[in-house]
Amino acid sequence: MTDQSKWSKALEEAFLAALLLTSSSKAAEAFLRGGIAGLESDDISSDNLLLETAKATIERRTEFREEPEALSMLPFELWRLSLLAPSGRDCFLLRILIGLAAEVCAGIPRRSVLEIDDILCATLQDLPSIGTRDECQLGRSFA
Repeated sequence: MTDQSKWSKALEEAFLAALLLTSSSKAAEAFLRGGIAGLESDDISSDNLLLETAKATIERRTEFREEPEALSMLPFELWRLSLLAPSGRDCFLLRILIGLAAEVCAGIPRRSVLEIDDILCATLQDLPSIGTRDECQLGRSFA
């Protein structure tokens, strides 16, 4: 994989993570820029870009209004994440989809590892019952 394609993939992944955390394409773009700005010149990597983007997103997402229609470009299974409470969405995305260690996740939203694990466990139990395809479509049409 060329350096250019590697960085394209890293940018796409960081944008997608910010989009899922915020439900706003404008916010995701802003937080991706924040993630890029947060990179230190001696430690630039795709993993660090993802981590810095997630940090910027979680710390500042209340500055942006959610745009549920922005999620319409995603598969239905990912739409359902927008129906989770923000803390559950954060834990699920960071631990399961991105694969960060609990200790790293705990530092982003400033929670203990035990809190992160408890929130994730509750989210995983709730996820199967959150939103059917019809409910998500209905919610999108009135958002």
